[in-house]
Amino acid sequence: LEKEWLPRADHQAHVLGREGFSRFVEAQEGRAIPLETFEAMAEKDLARNKAAYQKLAETVKVTRPRPSELLQAATDLMNESRQFVIDRDLITIPSEDRCKLEETPPFMRWNAAFLNMAGPFDAAKEAYYYITLPNPSWPKEEQEGYIFPHGVLSSTTIHEVYPGHFLHGLWIRKAPTRVQKIFDSYSFTEGWAHYVEEMMIEQGWAKDDPRRHLGQLSDALLRNCRFVAALAIHAKGHSLDQVAKRFEEDCFQDKATAREQAVRGTFDPGYFAYTLGKLQIMELRETLKGELGERFELKRFHDAMMGYGAPPVALIAERVAEKVRSAP
Repeated sequence: LEKEWLPRADHQAHVLGREGFSRFVEAQEGRAIPLETFEAMAEKDLARNKAAYQKLAETVKVTRPRPSELLQAATDLMNESRQFVIDRDLITIPSEDRCKLEETPPFMRWNAAFLNMAGPFDAAKEAYYYITLPNPSWPKEEQEGYIFPHGVLSSTTIHEVYPGHFLHGLWIRKAPTRVQKIFDSYSFTEGWAHYVEEMMIEQGWAKDDPRRHLGQLSDALLRNCRFVAALAIHAKGHSLDQVAKRFEEDCFQDKATAREQAVRGTFDPGYFAYTLGKLQIMELRETLKGELGERFELKRFHDAMMGYGAPPVALIAERVAEKVRSAP
């Protein structure tokens, strides 16, 4: 490999090019988005979240649970977020099936936190929210740094469980057609989970704990930089060093994470989906709020969004709008 293949390798083979990236975006999103519009959306949301993060970071101290506290802290957040959704009547929970929080099995410890849920056709209905504990053999400082801050743990739990991926999965199980159960889109799946992180803050989730808002903004900035990075790598000819620098300077990531995220963009050009999906959902919501005024119901909007599985947002926008408009 080193003697024959590496010297012949094209180190720019991963780059889609401007035309290729434009076609890729259209195929993934179900709509054509001019790259100038794409870039403007990316930079605007990044600037919004960066300013909010910097302002809040001046007064909010970042804290982390101890390793011995992590699983209980995540469990408490999972239960609290579910109750918050119920108390605020934000979206229908279509099943009494619950998600179990457990420590990540040793063979799956590649991620710090994630959802592992049975598919829509599985007879089994188990779902697990896995949290990975730091290796006790690591130095104490490394163990502490591995654990999510309280605010990021809050945002991650919302994203993965309530009202994010797990709740979405409950709706998909009840989707009316096999097609809606089988097929999904990157931007809807991750866009919804990212959207609800911010929506929960809007609804008062961080009222008594501003660390939660800071954590939400921190996660939003990471996704913002993925948005601009995808365009930079595949349509603007930027090097990985340039892209990593943006992750460091605009999204406040450490050097190792910044490099890792830049490299991810070479093999995952669609990782702009988190923010672009969120922005499309927000745009539809705000359009309907402006149109309907006091007749707009947030729960009705969320239920309408969940009622079609997880297709590209553009493909169901008008159907969702019709459902929301039909409210008495």
